[in-house]
Amino acid sequence: MSVEQAIHEHWSHWKPLTDLVPSARVWTADVPEATAKPYVSLRTSDKQQVTRTSAGNIIINGVLMFQLVAGTLSEVKEIGAEILSHFNRAGFDWSRGKVLDMRPGPDNYEEAMDGEAGAVWLGTVDFDYRLLQNTGT
Repeated sequence: MSVEQAIHEHWSHWKPLTDLVPSARVWTADVPEATAKPYVSLRTSDKQQVTRTSAGNIIINGVLMFQLVAGTLSEVKEIGAEILSHFNRAGFDWSRGKVLDMRPGPDNYEEAMDGEAGAVWLGTVDFDYRLLQNTGT
């Protein structure tokens, strides 16, 4: 379980996000080639700080990147804006613990080529996060 799982759980319960990108198109691994746009891929940085609490739980500090793909600049920016609005300073429960907070970092938008499909718009929205993971001890 991870921050990506927490985002998946939370995403599916927030209608403004699911209206823009259904939770079935939010991925935590490589996105299959035939995936319809728009979609979101969640990635974490390799650098995470892990601390064990006196209760035996784990606090993880890291960076989460929302990688967005859409057909138009306005669409990818609308998704990015909703992600920023919803997750800015957010804390919420999930099945294995709690996201303590998410602090926005940089966001970026650019046009790219998608093979034979033509141009697509990419966006990246980064967040620093703190996650409390219950270990059950």
